Amino acid sequence: MDKVIIYEKGDLLYIFNFHPDKSFENYQVGTLWKSDHFVIMESDEERFGGHRRLDDAHGRWYETYNQ
Repeated sequence: MDKVIIYEKGDLLYIFNFHPDKSFENYQVGTLWKSDHFVIMESDEERFGGHRRLDDAHGRWYETYNQ
């Protein structure tokens, strides 16, 4: 079972993964926004006790797809 919570508030999209040992790659998230997204903060950083799987996430734009 995925233990993920996703919600929008204002101009931000929040994605939380509460699974103790499972990461998700290519997890598709639906929003009404047409613009691309980028990561502001991610808890997988080593300083938060994470596994550093997203080291290249900061400053990188994530393209949106229309379906």
